[in-house]
Amino acid sequence: MSEHVSFDYDRFISTQQVALFRGDMLIPMNDATIPIPREMIQRIIDEFGQYDAPHLIYAIEICSKREPTLIAPHLPGLLTHEDSSVVAAAARALRRMPIDESMINKVRQVLPTLSLDYQSGLKHLIPELETILAQRHTCQ
Repeated sequence: MSEHVSFDYDRFISTQQVALFRGDMLIPMNDATIPIPREMIQRIIDEFGQYDAPHLIYAIEICSKREPTLIAPHLPGLLTHEDSSVVAAAARALRRMPIDESMINKVRQVLPTLSLDYQSGLKHLIPELETILAQRHTCQ
């Protein structure tokens, strides 16, 4: 059983890049029994612009697993990030989101603004999101 009882935001912010994805910092991301208040998730999202790439990737992962409706509107904008790992994390999270047509349209608006390399790497994202949306509609 985990010794952690809650997510420590200050520790998250102060953790060096190398240590961020090691040991007990991964526990809150992977252990759904550790509470992270909705207000804390909102704070993390509000401070996305202050994070380095490793912290932003961690934040995308934890927020998309804990509060997908809070982070979903921010994910298309993260596709424009300069770090390809952040872009990949945002694209991966988008595939897990409660997708609707407006979300797909936001992604459509962002994709032409990306470098050709990123556009090439994300060329399948729109069809994948459309497939996810269609599958959700057939399940309802």
